[in-house]
Amino acid sequence: TLDLGDGDDLFGSLTIDATSTVIANGDSPGLNTITGNLNLVGILDLTDGAPDDRTDVTGQLNGQGGTIALDVSFAPEGPVASDLVTFGGDLAGIARISVNPVAAGMAPGAPPPLLSFGGADLAIVELLPVTVDGLVLGLERTGSSFFLTNNGSVSADVAGALALSAAFAPLDRDLFGDLGARIGTGDALRRPGMGAGGGGLWGRVGGTYFNGEAGGDSSEVDFDMSHFFVQLGADLVRAEAAGGALVGSVMTQYGRANGDVDQNGAGPSADFDVNSYGFEIGRAHV
Repeated sequence: TLDLGDGDDLFGSLTIDATSTVIANGDSPGLNTITGNLNLVGILDLTDGAPDDRTDVTGQLNGQGGTIALDVSFAPEGPVASDLVTFGGDLAGIARISVNPVAAGMAPGAPPPLLSFGGADLAIVELLPVTVDGLVLGLERTGSSFFLTNNGSVSADVAGALALSAAFAPLDRDLFGDLGARIGTGDALRRPGMGAGGGGLWGRVGGTYFNGEAGGDSSEVDFDMSHFFVQLGADLVRAEAAGGALVGSVMTQYGRANGDVDQNGAGPSADFDVNSYGFEIGRAHV
């Protein structure tokens, strides 16, 4: 590990091998210059919890699977400030950017660049997974700089919560619906042969399947949910009353719902599986 201080300049090209890290965060801000090329296999680390460090490389980036680690501060509107690495020449090879999210310490402004270059973009620059406030961020190049972007996908936790919330309505309806809703209509209780003191068994099986999508293009989200339930009940007591009859009953229920949210590769997917059990002692006037 090589730890650079403020204003430390490296003359000539620098190679960071797979087992090495160069720390370039100074005393925040850390300002450093590499007067040559950067051959990146290991890690160039600017992180220190403050997004105000900068390393300038006068030559080109020769990425060999290495990582540039940066602090980025976020407000609700998005990125506010970031460490920065600049290259005077081309970007070549493969390099990765790792983001350390920190709280914003200034008012939102224009999105800050993470990496800038003065030559040709011949590299594959990838963003290691980063999630802020439930959103999965992406990386895009605008002109000669790379910026963080919201690609419209959410984290697995948020996707799972959205999927699960969609299951609550049908589950609640079937589990807590009134007796008439469970067996069709109240008139269905007036079964032939059911006398004043008679009883009857009944059952109901139902289910739903839902498929939908939201958004579009690369940020489209697909949602699938299936749900079924079975109910068994017994009308134990029937007593004639003014304007109809009173029916006492017991019911038990089992239900199951499962579903998934798929973000079409733009972000993590999530699924859920819910089992519900119910028991009721009821009285209905029919």
